[in-house]
Amino acid sequence: MTSDAERELAQRQIAVLEHYTPLYWLWWLLSRCGPPALLIYIALCVSGWAHDQWGNPNWIAGGHFTSPIDGSHCCGTADCAVIDRDDVREVAGGLHVRGVVTYGHGAGAVVQAIDETVPQAEVQPSRDGLYWRCKRPDGSRRCFFAPPPSM
Repeated sequence: MTSDAERELAQRQIAVLEHYTPLYWLWWLLSRCGPPALLIYIALCVSGWAHDQWGNPNWIAGGHFTSPIDGSHCCGTADCAVIDRDDVREVAGGLHVRGVVTYGHGAGAVVQAIDETVPQAEVQPSRDGLYWRCKRPDGSRRCFFAPPPSM
């Protein structure tokens, strides 16, 4: 069992770490490890950017998005799929989606035909400018992401 003093110390340590910026950590790495640390730092930063740019749904799982329908977590890689722009039409009160989507990759991929209208109240903004549909295990819609109107 953890004492109150240990809990308070842990909370203080976390609070201190939250105040340090990525630039601080870059300075810390360079001062202790030299130029190779800079290359490692850049590689880690760039690899994190690839998720949104190439349509990897990890931004959905990492963003802790929840379903406007029932509040459940929107999930990620195996449960969310990109929808082709040509398969989405704006209709009164929302978006109509008609097409085929593929969830996951490789041998475990699941293909599903979609023909549904997503109410505007259930549409969430997409961070990467693509349309995304996240499903429940039964195939019904859990979350839907669309590009903001300016994209």
